[in-house]
Amino acid sequence: TCVSTDQIIQSQFAFGGRNRNLPWYPRHGTRVHLARLFCELKFYNGVEVGTRDGTFAKILCENNPQLALYCVDPWAAYSTRTQAVMDKFYEEAKLNLKNFRCNLIRKPSLEAVKEFPDNELDFVFIDGNHTLPGVTRDWQNYGPMARMGAFHDIVRDRPVRPGRLPIEVS
Repeated sequence: TCVSTDQIIQSQFAFGGRNRNLPWYPRHGTRVHLARLFCELKFYNGVEVGTRDGTFAKILCENNPQLALYCVDPWAAYSTRTQAVMDKFYEEAKLNLKNFRCNLIRKPSLEAVKEFPDNELDFVFIDGNHTLPGVTRDWQNYGPMARMGAFHDIVRDRPVRPGRLPIEVS
């Protein structure tokens, strides 16, 4: 039996009594489940915006052996992290991802986006700048390029409930 993308997504996500409105939340609420969903949907070409030390990129690749993943992160100092710390994260990412089909792009997300043509990506996972304006900018720029998008967490007035992973699907 052939199962549609919609049927697969509906089996994995809770809609809170709604059948169409976003965001959706995975029933299981872990990154591993999201990685497995991407594999089940045959999403083999993706971008992770905000890679840090490569922990989630590794989960994506381990659960989706055919995945070609672009990891976009400037690995640059910001308010709570020094350049030395960010350089260490970059080295850890290189080590964590060396055995996978990962291309680390050390650029700010809005600069790196120019390297990707529209409609060539199966998914984009946004986990860089966690402010609502930052996520919005990334989504506006990367969203049109992908069949599906996901956001890890967004800092608004309060954090997303623990164990929840808001998902935006286009």
